[in-house]
Amino acid sequence: MKIGKVQPFASSVRNSGDESAKKSEKHRLLKKTGMGIFKKRGVFWQALAIHEQPARDWKLVDMAALAGMSRARFAVRFREITGETPADYLASWRVMTAQRLIKQGWQLKHIADDVGYGSASALTRAFARKVGCAPAKWLKEQQEIGFSRELETSGGQNETHGSLLKTHPE
Repeated sequence: MKIGKVQPFASSVRNSGDESAKKSEKHRLLKKTGMGIFKKRGVFWQALAIHEQPARDWKLVDMAALAGMSRARFAVRFREITGETPADYLASWRVMTAQRLIKQGWQLKHIADDVGYGSASALTRAFARKVGCAPAKWLKEQQEIGFSRELETSGGQNETHGSLLKTHPE
C-alpha cells in the first residue's frame, strides 16, 4: 500500500487555466490540510506536493519549478514562510508520516520506501535526528503515554490492580 499518491484533481486544477477553480481548490485544501501557513503563491503548491508525495526524490530545482520560481528565490521564500529549508521540511514531513504509520503497526522496512528512504536504517537515522530517539523507543514511549491516558480517562481504575499505575517515576 502506497501512501504518497497524487490526488489528480489537485494536480489538474493547479495546471489548468481556470483561476476560480484554482482559488476554490486552494481554499478547500488549506482548510482540509491545515496548511494555512502556505498562503503564498507557489510555496503552497510545493508544500502540498511534498505532503502528497513524500517518497518522491525531491530536488530543489524540481520544487522551485513546481512553485514557478527560481531555485534561490524559492529556497529563501520557503524558509521565510516555514522557518525551515525545503530539505528540512521534507525530512520533517517524512518522519511525521512515518510516526503515523509506526503507530498503525507498519514495519519500518515497509514505511521506509513509502516515505522516501531507501532502507529501514536510513529511516531510523533520519527519525533519530528529528525526534531524538529510535523509532522503537519512540513507539514504546507513545504506548506508555497512551496507557497512562487510558487509565486516567477510566478514573484511574484498573480491573486487575484497582488503582492508577505510574509509568514514569516522579
